[in-house]
Amino acid sequence: MDNHSDSVASEHHEPLPDPFGYNDGYGGPPAKPLVELEMTRLSAELRRKPSWWTKCRDESILSKWREEALAQVKHMNETHIDYVLKELDGYANLRDEASGAEVSCYDRIWQSDTLIPAGLKERIITGAARLEDVPESEKDWHPRSNGQVLDLVHPSLYPIVYNRTLSYPEDSNDRSPAALQVRLEPEEEDYYISQRFQWLPTDFEISEDGASAKSQSYINNLHPIEHKDLYGAIEGLIAAYIPLFERVLTDSIPENEVDPERTDNQYSSYCSNGDECNHCDRRCEGRRFIPPDIWDEGYEAGSLEERQIKYTLGGRTIQVIVKLANIHLTPEKPKYGGGSWHVEGMKNEAIAASGIYYYDEENITESRLAFRTAVAGPESYEQDDEEGCMSTWGMGRDDPCVNELGSVITCQDRCIAFPNTYQHRVSPFELADKSKPGHRKIVALFLVDPAIHRPSTTTVPPQQADWRASGISANPD
Repeated sequence: MDNHSDSVASEHHEPLPDPFGYNDGYGGPPAKPLVELEMTRLSAELRRKPSWWTKCRDESILSKWREEALAQVKHMNETHIDYVLKELDGYANLRDEASGAEVSCYDRIWQSDTLIPAGLKERIITGAARLEDVPESEKDWHPRSNGQVLDLVHPSLYPIVYNRTLSYPEDSNDRSPAALQVRLEPEEEDYYISQRFQWLPTDFEISEDGASAKSQSYINNLHPIEHKDLYGAIEGLIAAYIPLFERVLTDSIPENEVDPERTDNQYSSYCSNGDECNHCDRRCEGRRFIPPDIWDEGYEAGSLEERQIKYTLGGRTIQVIVKLANIHLTPEKPKYGGGSWHVEGMKNEAIAASGIYYYDEENITESRLAFRTAVAGPESYEQDDEEGCMSTWGMGRDDPCVNELGSVITCQDRCIAFPNTYQHRVSPFELADKSKPGHRKIVALFLVDPAIHRPSTTTVPPQQADWRASGISANPD
């Protein structure tokens, strides 16, 4: 994270925010006004341009971008656009040339198109092909996916079943038959905690320099002998992902205050004659809405890059839940309708961040991963002024309190990482050539909050009967 400003600390050991409990009462971050969300969408669109990090420092190019933006605005004025253009320099400073890591469509979401070496990609493709090469009767098509989503490795198979799954003690190396007991149960009763199941993570030891990862036991639902080569590839993938994960975790530390407040998040209304209106006066038909404006000080150079605490994973043992899945389209089923809004796991899994590697695609139209987040309801508006609330935040009475944050184009070779506090959804896509089949293939890495330990495959032996018959156990030497 060389391009972040100097940090006052490089360790963080407290649990990070999770998505559970938002909107129970007044939880969640403040709602962003529509004009500010339009600002972040403009910024993301500009940062999709080739070599944007050098172009953003060319005044002639910035002038052209300003003109193009003014021709397309819905809520912004010149002041908002100028703020976005100045802010690009901060995003350029955050970009890491070595890993290609850069902020994606919204703050705390990171991406890279050059993170994975070609050799590692080929190892993943080869290993995944072995998982695909099974009889049709053995293929695990995801429920309610219209036979389009093929699960190769999925954590919902053979998870921990509370008060049933056998495990070894966490505080002992005793692996004798007598030590294997039913001891796992939910920590507490909570709406966000499953009382029945928990996904099983794998412990990975990260080298001090963060350049390598080594699994300490098996990956659930991936046979460690039959797929030994894929184990090595996944270890390489996790090691490659450390720079992205560290950035997401760093940006998730509340003290770093990464999500900028670009506007004053309140609005005004004026009569056509320039006098300020009474918000509650419905008789004033000449009222003109004034959206939230930029703070008086404007964009402060260096503020976007500032981080007080840096989250490092080197030298730690991290817990990761691994998933591999494909989406297959055919001339008979040429369209994928998209997924549902969700976060990964429940509070049991304590997932802090997700990483998705899009390693292979063929004959499909542009695909995106969309993001939104739960927010607290708007506060800075006059009582019963539903029109002002809708114009400012896009929220009416009884509407869900969420901000849509934008979307990432999920092109081949792209790696993305994002906090689990953001809900995400796969957007619809279809075959480019309707006469031929097509596909999209991913590896997903769900990172457990490093400050929270979860029962893992280190202490829970395989629950697959055929694995046990072949003598595979927890953390085999």
